[in-house]
Amino acid sequence: MAAWGIDALTLAGHKLYAPKGIGVLYLRRGHAIPSVLDGAGQEGGRRPGTENVPYIVGLGRACRIAREQLTEDSTRIAALKERLWQALVGGVPRLRRLGGELTLPNTLNVLFPGAVGNNLLEATPAIAASTGSACHAGSS
Repeated sequence: MAAWGIDALTLAGHKLYAPKGIGVLYLRRGHAIPSVLDGAGQEGGRRPGTENVPYIVGLGRACRIAREQLTEDSTRIAALKERLWQALVGGVPRLRRLGGELTLPNTLNVLFPGAVGNNLLEATPAIAASTGSACHAGSS
């Protein structure tokens, strides 16, 4: 990762089917960050506490599955996203696609002109969608 110029990188396990509550922190050698909590010296002195071994194993397995299936899954999911976009744009006047072409294969960000997101979701209960990220839950 140093060859890519990455100083620090985080990975949230639940984004690739690992249990919630486990993740990865990569730090380039010599790139220091302060400790999160005071106490013992686990994780290179960055935090105290016992490592959650079952979750670590789960994250490792999820990473292996992602490595093995990422290309195939990304292609399949991107095609589904494009199919959804074509259905939406064909039926909703002035619909806008946000983010351009450089978006994740599993994410379609659209703007429905004149619509309030929560009202739109309430009117379409069979659709699994959100008006934003989980960290902004409760806001429109």
